[in-house]
Amino acid sequence: MPLVLRLYRAMEDRLQAEGLGIRMVCARGPLTVASWVVGMTPLMRGIAKEPELVSRVLEMMTTSIIRWLHAQLEVLREPEGIMLLDDVVGLISRRHYEALAHPCLRRIFDEFAGLVRVYHNDAPCPHLLPGLAEANFDVLNFSHEMDIAMVKAQVGHRVALMGNVPPLHVGVRGTPAEVRRWALECLQKGAPGGGMILSFGGGVSPGTPAENIDALLEAAHAWSTRSQPGEED
Repeated sequence: MPLVLRLYRAMEDRLQAEGLGIRMVCARGPLTVASWVVGMTPLMRGIAKEPELVSRVLEMMTTSIIRWLHAQLEVLREPEGIMLLDDVVGLISRRHYEALAHPCLRRIFDEFAGLVRVYHNDAPCPHLLPGLAEANFDVLNFSHEMDIAMVKAQVGHRVALMGNVPPLHVGVRGTPAEVRRWALECLQKGAPGGGMILSFGGGVSPGTPAENIDALLEAAHAWSTRSQPGEED
């Protein structure tokens, strides 16, 4: 952690000299961190058989994550947001989510009111969407395996959606034409009414060709400049 904070300071100095800066900090979420500490199988077994013990563990993880995010924000000159990444949340039932995960997520996002709060969850978890939308974040970065129209129908306009072009088999391995086709399909489903940020679902994978990133941007530009009577882009 001290090394990361030192790197933040060094990179901030370099970027500020170019009129730029680091605007967002990140942390893994409580279930992901717990899975690293105790192991995935013991964590899942504990959720099913010893939920009170797991709850105490997650509370400790949540406290540490909040302190870590604050420590990162304090070294930046103009922070604007936080991003919390926790795919493990998507692996549990709705009952266990509401009892164990939701209070931790809500506590973290409530702590950073006033900043842009992004939640990343790559796991296909349509059963959790109604509850996730109540965790008090602003942007949901979700799995490309969930149809964007279905996700939008579930969360409405409670949060903005970030996605949903497949990052590996399209973003890395596909052609620019395939990226544009996927991007336009996502925009057709998710953009009407607003509340959508076009991106590769889950993030840009290592090895993504620059021309595929350009194709994503071209699709977004083409969509935003064409006429959409009766719709808000």
